[in-house]
Amino acid sequence: MRYFHGAKRATSSPWSTWLSSSPIAAPASASSAPPSTLPALPPPGWEGFLEEIVESEATTDGVVINSFDDLERVYVDCYNGNMEGKKVWTLGPLSLVHKDPDNKAARGNGVSIVGGEEHRVIRWLDEKPTRSVIYLSFGSIVRHDAAQLMEISHGLEAAGRPFLWVIKEAEASSQEVEKWLSGFEERTAGRGIVVKGWAPQAAILAHMAVGGFMTIILNAASVSPGVSN
Repeated sequence: MRYFHGAKRATSSPWSTWLSSSPIAAPASASSAPPSTLPALPPPGWEGFLEEIVESEATTDGVVINSFDDLERVYVDCYNGNMEGKKVWTLGPLSLVHKDPDNKAARGNGVSIVGGEEHRVIRWLDEKPTRSVIYLSFGSIVRHDAAQLMEISHGLEAAGRPFLWVIKEAEASSQEVEKWLSGFEERTAGRGIVVKGWAPQAAILAHMAVGGFMTIILNAASVSPGVSN
């Protein structure tokens, strides 16, 4: 489901409404560090991309949504009420089309985990008890700075639970983050695993060892496969 369409289309774009909003306060961890805020803006280029989507609705017969009514009835009704007479079809989740393990493991951009290395993540999950692992992935839009990544790590260490955490390559590229990650991975070795870059998310969300999914509200495309599996 795309959440950025809205009733203000005629006077101002939903994207402009988002740009004018305040940053979202992130909860403080168990450490003494002060709460931080999540970035209010996505990477460059997304504003124009989303504006094009909104403008294209004027020439379409309707919208096809990768979701299903029982999961997001409120938002489907919102679409129906704001599409100015156009049709709205829910056709999803498309993640259920191909359910074999190899397809799920290879789905997406396997740049960071190649040569069968994606199976390392699955093998690690195979060793964990059912519904014991917390999976953390924040989508492709929001990026965290070093302070925010450290706050998340404090929470994971304090929780003492198994975790699988996906960090974007751009987030992990600075010397400060690389040095901190090295110590964090040493302290949580065996209990947690950090993947830098792409991860086989469809296979991870379908795995029986995963008991929780920490993400952002804008990452509904990932929530849907998680719920359906």
